[in-house]
Amino acid sequence: MMVGGTYQIQVSDHSNAATFDNSNANFFILSAPTVVENPLNETACVGETKKFTVLTDNPTAYNYQWLRNNSAISGANSATYTISSVTTASAGTYKCKVSACNTDTYSDTATLIVYPPPLVTSNPRDTIICPGSMAELKVTATGEELF
Repeated sequence: MMVGGTYQIQVSDHSNAATFDNSNANFFILSAPTVVENPLNETACVGETKKFTVLTDNPTAYNYQWLRNNSAISGANSATYTISSVTTASAGTYKCKVSACNTDTYSDTATLIVYPPPLVTSNPRDTIICPGSMAELKVTATGEELF
């Protein structure tokens, strides 16, 4: 097994009549990827932007592939995966496969919870009021995280 470092290469024919010396060549030995920071669980409303990030011990040396519900996400091949406009279909689990030297390492799984938009179930009634008077308008809605 080779150890990383600087090596010199010498090439010669079988009779040593002709030789070729090359200048130094550097060899870098990559170890299996190590995930240093895992993606975090997230919550979002429809339309928001959300990011998942994984940090590794050698960020530029590895290949990345994000997965949602254990299926590869097309084009999601960097240490950060961004959902530019969350939909209810974006909900699920996310993790990143980090690869190098025929070895895959997976981040921990992060969950994205998506709150659907509220649904108005009752609109206010038309009301006629006189100037200076008060009116009460009522609306009812269903959904998550209403305020």
